[in-house]
Amino acid sequence: IDDSFDFNTASQEDFAQMLSLNPNDIESIEVLKDAASTAIYGTKGANGVLLITKKKGARSKTRFTFSTKNSVKIEPESMPMLSGNDYVAYIQDAIWNSANAQGLNNSGNLLEYLFNTPEIGYNQNWRYFDEYNQNTDWLSYANQNAFTTDNTFSMSGGGEKANYRFSLGYMNEGGTTKGTSLGRLSTSLNVGYNFSEKLHVEAEYSYTDTDKDSPYTDD
Repeated sequence: IDDSFDFNTASQEDFAQMLSLNPNDIESIEVLKDAASTAIYGTKGANGVLLITKKKGARSKTRFTFSTKNSVKIEPESMPMLSGNDYVAYIQDAIWNSANAQGLNNSGNLLEYLFNTPEIGYNQNWRYFDEYNQNTDWLSYANQNAFTTDNTFSMSGGGEKANYRFSLGYMNEGGTTKGTSLGRLSTSLNVGYNFSEKLHVEAEYSYTDTDKDSPYTDD
């Protein structure tokens, strides 16, 4: 998973349980796409199969690893918007242009709309004048710059008979829309033991807790 992948906007519908994996625990990803390699998966493998191999312990002294990645997402500037005054001026120009095109004698309804409509007439004494002539940048109230941190600690090692690997990861990714974010705590433990040259037993435990804040339109 490259650095451009956005966990905050990714959905379970598109990526299923892959979102529960800590990318730092992945050793390799293999794509099976021909009929022979996907046959053992039946109809579920018709569109191809991804084989994800997670990291395991190896014969060595105990190794401790810590990795951290931090990034900032900056919302780009939006297109220039009209102010309330500019908008009213453009509406007035549009009405005048239509009236001139039709002829003033045939544009009584447009002139009535122009001079007797308080929203268009720019009458500052109108009680609702401030509500129709605001210069609020509404996007600034919805968007934000976001900070992301991704930290992983792992411990691995093993001897002639047994090997092990334990990892603990925490990621917190903010969204550029206020009220959106993703927090994920993941743990993984892999233990293997060689009873003989022909018998190897392996056990794996993993736990992931995800907390996602989404817009009300999302499930």
